[in-house]
Amino acid sequence: MASILASLLLIAAAQPASGPAPANGDAAAVAAACGGEIYDADIARMSKAALAARLACFTREAANGLNRQLPQRIDKATLLQRVSAEGTTLTYHYSVDLLSSELKPGALDAFKPNVIAKVCAATDMRRIISIGGSYRYIWLDRNGVTLGDLVVSSC
Repeated sequence: MASILASLLLIAAAQPASGPAPANGDAAAVAAACGGEIYDADIARMSKAALAARLACFTREAANGLNRQLPQRIDKATLLQRVSAEGTTLTYHYSVDLLSSELKPGALDAFKPNVIAKVCAATDMRRIISIGGSYRYIWLDRNGVTLGDLVVSSC
């Protein structure tokens, strides 16, 4: 089975805003920066605190790597501006080419189940969630006003 780091790097590479998957050298550098790889067999032997610390490091390093490829247009109206890491949460910051006053009531709430379904359908994302990771999505209008946000921490 792939390492936890490999899963996180695959998630970053699979995002619509990213380019090619990180090179093996990138994974090795991240592993070295974070105290080494974590494999499934390691998880049972690690304390929750140690696992969370290592996952937080991997999350931070994955965000740093993805940010080197951003901002990037997702579709006609959406731009992935940046990705940030806070602990074991990887946050995607999007801007949408509209004003908050132009958003139909309930439109974002109607969209959120699709985001959750995509996260939970992705094997690598479910795997990260299962060991304590989470994903946050923040949408801002063209003036930087928050349209909404969503945290996916369970599937």
